[in-house]
Amino acid sequence: MADCRASAHPQDARFSDTFLIVTPGITIRDRLRVLLPSDPNNYYKELDIVPAEYRGDLGTARIVVTNFHTFKPREKGDAGGLTKIHNQAVSGVSCAAVGLELGVPQMLREAEPDRELAIPARVLLGGARALPEVTEALIGACFLTFGFERVAAAVVAAFGAQIEYATEAPVDAKSALQELLARRRARVSYAVIAESGPAHRRTFEVEATVGEERVGTGTGRSKKAAEQVAAEQALKRLGG
Repeated sequence: MADCRASAHPQDARFSDTFLIVTPGITIRDRLRVLLPSDPNNYYKELDIVPAEYRGDLGTARIVVTNFHTFKPREKGDAGGLTKIHNQAVSGVSCAAVGLELGVPQMLREAEPDRELAIPARVLLGGARALPEVTEALIGACFLTFGFERVAAAVVAAFGAQIEYATEAPVDAKSALQELLARRRARVSYAVIAESGPAHRRTFEVEATVGEERVGTGTGRSKKAAEQVAAEQALKRLGG
């Protein structure tokens, strides 16, 4: 009700339209998503906490459900670690998950134009990379329409769970690639294609191939490290 009153009385300092809920872990955070007005099973509707005539005002609230790891200090200078978190948080898998959570497929079906030359929603959503690409396109369209500041806050909120998961449980690139290819009934193999440097400071170059196609290469101080880099490159190329 506080947010509903804030909407009706925006100058009244007694009522807030912004709420931060901090939880002790990912599991509890995910269970508390029912406190987000955008959740289809939100408690405001399911438990009739907010009268029906005020539920429209809930959309103006800024509600963030996160866990305490978000506030833990990060080590400075870990550019490589930040890059890995970024790549995982905005990967095709993450974009697809956000698209489903936001209801992008349903929105496309509902907004499908009744014209002969229009591309049907089922066609747009038919490919392996369709949902992530449509989600990215919608974010771009929102940016062009509403500007950076408004869209940035919405994007951070939408990808919040993906960012936290990438921070707390980084995905092993080789495992992620293996899972992606398993869904496509394909397999990856790694091979050392070059070595350089003295025995105590050896550098390896590895290539990752799927069938006869080279999908990634990587270098590292060990074969395993080089394979991880090659797997990361392959994930980007294959849309993982």
